[in-house]
Amino acid sequence: MKDDAQASSWQWPLNKTKMIKAAERVAEKASSGLVPSLNRLRIQQCFKAAKPSIGDAIMKRAAASRAEMRMLLSKMNEKQIDCLGKQMFELITDAVENADKSEKVLTHARQFGGTYASLCPLGFRPDLFAPLADAAIAECVKLDGVHKRCETLSAWSQLFSALFTGVRDGYYQRVRHQRRTSLPQNTITKQLSVDFSKSSDTGFVR
Repeated sequence: MKDDAQASSWQWPLNKTKMIKAAERVAEKASSGLVPSLNRLRIQQCFKAAKPSIGDAIMKRAAASRAEMRMLLSKMNEKQIDCLGKQMFELITDAVENADKSEKVLTHARQFGGTYASLCPLGFRPDLFAPLADAAIAECVKLDGVHKRCETLSAWSQLFSALFTGVRDGYYQRVRHQRRTSLPQNTITKQLSVDFSKSSDTGFVR
């Protein structure tokens, strides 16, 4: 009896540990996606107030923060700039609506990043994704009037950190693809210009 009691006393903490770990796995599964479930809810509630014009606001804020971004936009026509704003809005909308579907969102993000390779002849560099991400966070945080600012900032920062990782991956994949092709530089530039024009008209496949 004494041995049985001792065995039970050892089994209880072991069983309790297993139960805790199982609960943690369930919680982790429930929180799968680009951001934890609580932050996902904050983001989705916040983004209900967003309008398509937020894309333009993000581009303007990014341009105000970096001279290189201003220089890039100055070399583009109005239609191309409008396209960039529209694509940014679509990217964020897709991420918010599908924040629990990481691969779907990151596929869109990589497509988005790939289109920026066509802006290299105009002076685009990958470090300009940083002011774009910062501007997107700032504009999205402005939408919220319910939660504490620090909570909203943390939620959007987590989302855009994951999102722009995919954007950069798509950009570098496209650039590597360009380098593997042995086309003359002027042919590549012309081809990319056509690709960007197509994306302006059709947007992304969602």
